[in-house]
Amino acid sequence: MTVDPPPERVVKDISSFKTLLEPLKETLVLLERDKIKRICIHGTVGIGKTTIMCNLYYREQVAKKFDIVIWLKVSKVESKENLSKEHLQQDIVQRLKLNIRDTRNTQEVAKKISMELEHKSYLLLLDDVKAYLDLSEIGIPESNNRSKIVLTTRQLNACAKMVDMAIQVKCLTRAEAWKMFQDVLRPTELLEDTKKKRVAEKLCKDCGGLPLVIKNVANTCKWKAKEDLWVDGLNSWRGWVKRECQGIRQLYELLKQFCYDNLDDDQCKNCFLYFALYPEDTDINKNGLLECWEANNLLFNGNNTTNGNSILDYFHELSVLEEGKSMDHVKMDKFIRQVAVLKVLYLVDCKNLSNLPSDIDELEQLEALDIRGSAFNNIPVEIEKLSCLRRLWVSFIKSGNENAHLNYDIISKLPKLEELIIDVNSVEELPNEMVENIIKEVATLQQFKSLKICLSKKVAVVIELKSSTSLHICSPETAFALYLTKNSSWRDATFQFYIGCQNFENSQFPKFYDKYIKHCNGASSGFPFPEALAEADALELVNHKNIKQLSDFGISMNVVQGCLIESCDAIETIVGDSEVLPKVEYLVLKNLPKLKSIWKGPGLTKLTTLDLISWQMLVKIFPAGVIQQLYEIQYLKIDKCQEIEEIIAESDAVRNLNVLPKLKQLILLDMPKLTSVYAIESLEWGSLEKIEILKCPILLKLPFNKDNAAKLETIEAEQE
Repeated sequence: MTVDPPPERVVKDISSFKTLLEPLKETLVLLERDKIKRICIHGTVGIGKTTIMCNLYYREQVAKKFDIVIWLKVSKVESKENLSKEHLQQDIVQRLKLNIRDTRNTQEVAKKISMELEHKSYLLLLDDVKAYLDLSEIGIPESNNRSKIVLTTRQLNACAKMVDMAIQVKCLTRAEAWKMFQDVLRPTELLEDTKKKRVAEKLCKDCGGLPLVIKNVANTCKWKAKEDLWVDGLNSWRGWVKRECQGIRQLYELLKQFCYDNLDDDQCKNCFLYFALYPEDTDINKNGLLECWEANNLLFNGNNTTNGNSILDYFHELSVLEEGKSMDHVKMDKFIRQVAVLKVLYLVDCKNLSNLPSDIDELEQLEALDIRGSAFNNIPVEIEKLSCLRRLWVSFIKSGNENAHLNYDIISKLPKLEELIIDVNSVEELPNEMVENIIKEVATLQQFKSLKICLSKKVAVVIELKSSTSLHICSPETAFALYLTKNSSWRDATFQFYIGCQNFENSQFPKFYDKYIKHCNGASSGFPFPEALAEADALELVNHKNIKQLSDFGISMNVVQGCLIESCDAIETIVGDSEVLPKVEYLVLKNLPKLKSIWKGPGLTKLTTLDLISWQMLVKIFPAGVIQQLYEIQYLKIDKCQEIEEIIAESDAVRNLNVLPKLKQLILLDMPKLTSVYAIESLEWGSLEKIEILKCPILLKLPFNKDNAAKLETIEAEQE
């Protein structure tokens, strides 16, 4: 007994194709072994798995062995998932002609299916399994009466727990492929022309031994018998896709879907596209490939670095890759590689290439184009036809006196563009107008994520949109990013602006801030991003030349919670007469040679962490009366402050014995003149838990005891 026929086979008779016949014979042998209950037939898309299982279905030996043979299509072609449990149950119910009108849920349906099959020997054929499937939940019982399950899949690892034995299907040999090509092409009069036959043989070779590809390509030759169309396919099957040849577009879409669209994320897609760089039939060294992926930043995903071997394993699991000449090598099937070639085009260091062909629009699926090192002096006008382009890398030579015009408007005509890298050679200074125009154009692109502009191999501007609500900017020249202050889109986003910095550097703050600015090497009293600074919740100011206090910027930093000031040689005080940091909680002051005071007026009442490192001129940390405002400080560190003699002046504690009531940790390092933390032991240290003192040679007494510091657990100090 059989239940419903399977789909039509790509190859009806496989007896003359040993590569397909061997897995079928092996499956038949395993069906006779009592201990083998579940068998998997696996291989890449179009390789003949379903054809083999169809031939299994029609074998007389199978019909005699089993009471019931059930064919079940487990997934749809366009999906990455199996069909739902309910859907699969309905298919089985219909094929078994069960009455389930009185059943209320999937558990009851499963019970009915199980009861129907329990005392029968069945063969269940599961075609195109995409993920692990718990058959007991559908109603397939664990049978001891010779029942078997055979499934096909592209993802062996996903189904490994479902089966006892796995059989891999390999590509046809060249002789088998040519025989199959001729079988589809009949009548063979089409091959009587010697030139056509030679073209057909080369076309067949390019099919990579995949039966599905051979069938579609041969059918196209059969119905489009003009020689020029065959040559189109030989030169590049893009021509056939463009001409809507019968079967080829559907085939391309199928391969594209399986090998590219259904990959887990953009990172895997970019790694897949990288294989287009290698010549056809190349054995690719794994270690070399991983190094190339890493060098091209393909393994960095958000804030994490992915293990490249896990991506290779993933590609093997999907049957996108096959083993190369040794365990250290991999190879991509030549026809699957065509999907990558259609999506990425590298024309690097083509010294004589100064124009792109006018028919480049035939590469309508192209997603990545690299023309760096070629002879272009502008952004090629032809690329505006590439509507699917996501990544563009260009370089050109501009003289220093030339006001560069870069066909800026072309950038905004690429609706899917996500990344743009421009290398400008032989120029030491990039005109502000050029940068502003480029930024204007990319700002109109909804999917844009990353802009990098380089001058003579040195990075000048980097802008990255980490997500729809997260913007990162890095530019050694502050003027280059000023355009963004006029664009209100960044105001609603989290942002990280690195102005005057050579690269994106890790923040020195212990927590992440949503709106962060790092400004390096400034020289003017005006802040380059006043609007952004007014909204920033974290600021790092490094190596500024001129300002003497933060109020010199003329901006009230009302929402800044974290502030770091480092190597600003002219700064003399942080908070002057006006309150500029009313909400700051975390303050680091590092290597400020002319700093004389932190405060001159009110402020810093929200401060919880104060970290002071390497001051040469500061004599007094807390001006008179200021310490009374520091109710929230929990962490105080003072390091390499050469002139400090005492931490808290005696006059500050006389009127209020509850000074620094929340201080938990006190660290004093490398202060040769320090003699006292505080001279009076009556001062309360109610929250203090830890003290660390190193290289303070004349600090001989501490004002802490079990009465005034009851929570103190640890004191770390040098032995005499």
